Amino acid sequence: MSIIYGGINFQELANILKNQLRNQIFEWKHPVVGYSGFKYSILFFKPGYTPHYAEHVIDPVDGREKLVLAIPHTLYAGHILIYDIENDVIEWDVNLGQLVPWNVSNPHIAHMIVDDDNSNLWTGSWSGIIGPGKINAEPGDIIAPAPNNTWVVIDRKTKRIKWTLKPSYSASSYWVDDIIPSVNNDGVIVSDYNNGLFKLDFNGSIKWAISQSHTAAVSRIVAGGSLGGSYIASINTGSGAVWEVDDSGNIVWGTNKPVNGVGYVPLPTPWSAFRKGYPETTVTTIIGLEGGGGGIIAVDDQRLVRWGIVNIAQQVERGYRASSYGLNEIWAVFPTLRGTIGFIDVGGPRGSIVGEVLEVPYHQQIAFYYVYNNDPGDNWICYNPRFAFGEWRYGKMLLSNGGPGGVNYTIYYSYPNYVSSGSINAGGKVEVDISSYLMYYLTVCAVRATTGTAASLSVWVMLWR
Repeated sequence: MSIIYGGINFQELANILKNQLRNQIFEWKHPVVGYSGFKYSILFFKPGYTPHYAEHVIDPVDGREKLVLAIPHTLYAGHILIYDIENDVIEWDVNLGQLVPWNVSNPHIAHMIVDDDNSNLWTGSWSGIIGPGKINAEPGDIIAPAPNNTWVVIDRKTKRIKWTLKPSYSASSYWVDDIIPSVNNDGVIVSDYNNGLFKLDFNGSIKWAISQSHTAAVSRIVAGGSLGGSYIASINTGSGAVWEVDDSGNIVWGTNKPVNGVGYVPLPTPWSAFRKGYPETTVTTIIGLEGGGGGIIAVDDQRLVRWGIVNIAQQVERGYRASSYGLNEIWAVFPTLRGTIGFIDVGGPRGSIVGEVLEVPYHQQIAFYYVYNNDPGDNWICYNPRFAFGEWRYGKMLLSNGGPGGVNYTIYYSYPNYVSSGSINAGGKVEVDISSYLMYYLTVCAVRATTGTAASLSVWVMLWR
């Protein structure tokens, strides 16, 4: 019943004041911080807890917003947490290392079993693979890789293991990693850090496999964001990659797989990635980088970097060092329920920060290969797609030729307007300032300098603002 006096609805006023107080408490518990223009909210940080993975879900048990956190290292190694974001409370904690004793760090990942009504952007719904002959689980249970190279379901109420998946192949001697439902509900997609990416049936038999060491986190592509595949997988090596894989085990897109030489992004140890966007506009893959001091970059469907919380040097030198944005080592990126970008940055043995990106720094640097080790042939070709980066202030192209023959090149803006042209001998390099042309569509064209003698052109693009 509302009380109205003098035209004032006191019930509505009370609700407004209550929500304002609630927001102030939430902001106090989850402060906003920033470095060098990079601003984020701290969703979780507690001394001693170093989650390596986070998943933002609506808990089907009570309908509340939660984080699922997996801790493979340091003081609470082996623990899985369910964290109530609004109340700032760890409401559920299990030590998987005690349930499945072993001498290997895990779990690196943990998922909540969610139903259709509460499905998240990271894994999709588990409803289709729960039941007899499939996974013995209920909404709210936790599924995770165990230290004995199996995947297990942990009963939410009893904290006991109620289902185990043992792969039929010889599992990794280091650790098995991620597990998510297949898009057709006919099995699970799993990653094994030493062995690769697999589709398994519910008895652990292999449906298909991609052999690749350092295969890390896997995510589902939500409807509309596909470039022909269903899953995003990260290859966590020094010169790593992010792949899009279809449900038959084919790699249909990759940051290290240029098309006709166009589009190649060198990634220092990416551990996780997820897809945003739709093909009628553009799709963007958000990638977390462990190496080089940590970073987050966004790559479009043509494998061109659009923005980054990253230093150019870390894409080249690979080493581990703190960045100017206050990041040390990005252990994971993940989509939030609000459609924003979540991340985990290691803060040392006393904790890792689970944050939500609020503002990408205006002043940033990015780099990528527009053309990578391509022989243009005996007839002039112009590489596609053309590209424009009008939101950036400064830019350079570094053109290099790996030989054995020479290469002739021409750079146009809004073809056929001319920017630069010349010849590059085998082993040579040319640097071109493109700062005055970033608001136009740029096109690079090339041809062998000597007919019949192969060349190898690479075009490295560096952008600043």
